[in-house]
Amino acid sequence: MQYDANPKYIVAYEVGFEGEIHWDKPVVFNLAAIERIDKAEGGTARFFLSRSVTEPVEYVTRSSFDEVAERLGAIR
Repeated sequence: MQYDANPKYIVAYEVGFEGEIHWDKPVVFNLAAIERIDKAEGGTARFFLSRSVTEPVEYVTRSSFDEVAERLGAIR
């Protein structure tokens, strides 16, 4: 996806309630909106965003955790 080449954006995929990843529904995020990332299984990055106070949604990337951390650090 073209946004993944732009260092200010990241393509991520929602993780469902049972841990299934919706690979067919990529979502583009501005990296500045992501406060914290964690290392997911397989070495990719994961983060949570909230639709509301009680409804956090987990997202994972196909990019490595280290790559996302470096890009996130570069814009801060």
